[in-house]
Amino acid sequence: MGRTKPLFIERRVLLAHEVASYLGRSVSWFNANLPRLYAAGFPRPLDVMGGFDRKAIDLWLDRIGGLDRIDQGTLEASNRSSAWEKAANG
Repeated sequence: MGRTKPLFIERRVLLAHEVASYLGRSVSWFNANLPRLYAAGFPRPLDVMGGFDRKAIDLWLDRIGGLDRIDQGTLEASNRSSAWEKAANG
């Protein structure tokens, strides 16, 4: 019998440097902006796991991006870009 391929499992709990990469930002940007991100509702790390929940991050991104407000198949754009700009750039 041959060797089986290893199963790829997408990790749900991410370390800070992985979150920065996931958000498309540098680690220094992420660390410097973390207080502003928390103020904008960004999920805090899980004490018991020592990392950030990727699904909670996705839900936060959906919320600030307006994806949680779908109106008859179209996105409501009100505050969508301004919320992201505020969280990303201050």
